[in-house]
Amino acid sequence: MEDLQKMIKANKFSKLYVFYFLCFLTLPFVACFADEIDINQDLLDKQIIELEKRAEELNKKTLTEKTKKDFLSEQDEYSKLLSAAGREYTLRPKGVVGVDYSFSYYGKTYDQISSAEESGTSFEREATHRMVNTVSIEYPLKNNLSFLIDLPFVSIYDDIQGETADMDDFGDPYMGILFQPFKKQDNKPGFTISSGFTFPMGRSPYEINPQTEFPTGEGVYTFNLGLGMSKKVSPTLVYGSFFYSYKFKNSRLDFKNSIYLGETGEYLKKINPGDEAGFNAGMGYVISENVSISFGCKFIYQFPTDYTWRGRGKLSSSSTTSSLFLLGTAWQITEKRKIYMELGIGLTNNDEDFSFKFRIPFNFIL
Repeated sequence: MEDLQKMIKANKFSKLYVFYFLCFLTLPFVACFADEIDINQDLLDKQIIELEKRAEELNKKTLTEKTKKDFLSEQDEYSKLLSAAGREYTLRPKGVVGVDYSFSYYGKTYDQISSAEESGTSFEREATHRMVNTVSIEYPLKNNLSFLIDLPFVSIYDDIQGETADMDDFGDPYMGILFQPFKKQDNKPGFTISSGFTFPMGRSPYEINPQTEFPTGEGVYTFNLGLGMSKKVSPTLVYGSFFYSYKFKNSRLDFKNSIYLGETGEYLKKINPGDEAGFNAGMGYVISENVSISFGCKFIYQFPTDYTWRGRGKLSSSSTTSSLFLLGTAWQITEKRKIYMELGIGLTNNDEDFSFKFRIPFNFIL
């Protein structure tokens, strides 16, 4: 009996030894299997990340194509007329950055005394030519909100005291925003609010020698606020805008506009320029798929300007008005390229005799 119990105990321990031995043998295989599981998990994670990147790229591409289609679909005949009338009536959609180049020419003639004698006074007909090259950038922040910047370069050609003189310099840049508070609808007028600042970076009229130089800027900061409206009235489109420009004072002047004033010690030390207000109104018509025309008028009222002189006291100018008759046209020269032209005719003595503007827009889809 005792021998039987000893054999059972011996078999029990032998089974335990066998079990431990088998576990020892299988440990490397279990470790390798675990490593393989980790490797497969890493590969799976990498594949998931790559798939997410591809899905994001495809989503961006789809959005870009949608933006492009929406932009092209919005370029109907009435949108083209609004664009021809001016950017204060229409905005580019988000995802489409606009870079416009425009060239403007302003011509004005006047009579100048050439000689004054007892026998009589003779006059000569003189002309002033002013050309402005402007690069405009429009960056849409949203479909109804855009950031704007204008960078002008001014060239002036004129005669000063019988001698030909010209001047090339930068003008006053403009930075602002365009905002459309309501979605455009065919049966309701569309509204566009504009706001921005003009910076006096051009050649100031109060820091030059008027005998030999021309100003290319206004010399003061200006805050501009405007409201544009448009309404489709088949088969035409009517539009109009109101604007107000607040001009800041300049109290740090030391301007002598003649040698005589410099010798007497008199100079202009402060200026409070008069604000400007006005409106622009007109209508447009589509002649064909590639040609459209528009015509309208522009009126500007400038409030009196106050000048403070050392040795003279305070002097004020009178208010002035100016008005223009505008005739514009838009041409679709290629499938993706349009050009805009505008002719302006002055209606008062304060205006240029005529002006001409050429604009060509470029659109870049992000």
